[in-house]
Amino acid sequence: MRRILPQNLKENCKSFYSYLRNKRQVKSNIGSLDRGDGTRTNSSVESAEVLASAFSSVFVHEPAGPLPYLDNSSDTIGDLIISNEDVKNELLKLDIFKSSGPDDVHPKLLKALAYDSSFVEAVTSLFTKCSETGLLPKVWKSASVVALFKKRK
Repeated sequence: MRRILPQNLKENCKSFYSYLRNKRQVKSNIGSLDRGDGTRTNSSVESAEVLASAFSSVFVHEPAGPLPYLDNSSDTIGDLIISNEDVKNELLKLDIFKSSGPDDVHPKLLKALAYDSSFVEAVTSLFTKCSETGLLPKVWKSASVVALFKKRK
């Protein structure tokens, strides 16, 4: 299995991640951490405080209050022409190995539905209506954001 994985990684990364999941050992607790002054933490509460301090030190603190007003009235988009063929092509480009968005519709399902002409027509008319009215469905305006800490180089 280990010899097959590197050869098969580019074509099918799913088998690679399946292998990793099977080999992964889950730790139920966090060991002691270095505080930065040479001492180590003794409890999970102290470890949590050290981690919170590390994460908060790398994020930008912005001032509270209203966001500045930007006058972008001169930035307008002309009429959009959205065709069934354009929608079908974009659906076929979806990566089925990505996770679903906030709408919980998996890209694999959307890609499979690209061959259904009635589905493509419905999506095209939805995009056209959004373009004409200037309104978007509420779920399109939401996102799942996860902060990931990366080591400094």
